[in-house]
Amino acid sequence: PHDAGYRFAYAYFFPSGFAALGALRRRGVPALLSLGESDPWDYDRLYGRERWIEALRQFFAIVTSSERNREYLLERDPGNDERVLYVPNGVDTDIFRPASRVECRRTLGLPCEEPIAVFCGHFDHRKGPLRVVAALKHIGVRGVFLGGNGPDLPRGPEVLFAGPVPNAELPTWLGAADVFVLPSLSEGMSKAVLEALACGIPLVV
Repeated sequence: PHDAGYRFAYAYFFPSGFAALGALRRRGVPALLSLGESDPWDYDRLYGRERWIEALRQFFAIVTSSERNREYLLERDPGNDERVLYVPNGVDTDIFRPASRVECRRTLGLPCEEPIAVFCGHFDHRKGPLRVVAALKHIGVRGVFLGGNGPDLPRGPEVLFAGPVPNAELPTWLGAADVFVLPSLSEGMSKAVLEALACGIPLVV
């Protein structure tokens, strides 16, 4: 709302921040950008090398979840040293913690006697849900796929579930699994990986 009296705006990923910059500047609202992208250098091609660096200068501050991203931004624009902050992603370990696999499966209606893998991420080529389906088919294991955006919808007898779930249910789904699988081609600092680690399940990433 125009009269909400925002003190600052928080933009997660560059495209959303870039889209809002004009309106925020007109209202005099400083913008904080969280640049968690795995490959921010792709924006040289998508937006133009100078255009996107100039856009970054308009943010009040930039937070990156990876040291590599921070180093890249400072290589491109050394004067941003005080404005580019490295803050690694974290996990609330009161929420994401080891749980009874049997109880989690009963809650979700999943089979109790077979191994189950869990994937969590966008359903696209970079994250690799279809690579997981192929691997599960090869070894005779079934899996659940938590996500929803993207064209690579997991299908087939190996898939117990594929779709979005409420954030509050994520610890239960993770707790129900024997292994977490995320064959991404690139990542910044995946919160899904950190959450699975906090739940105490093995990872294949």
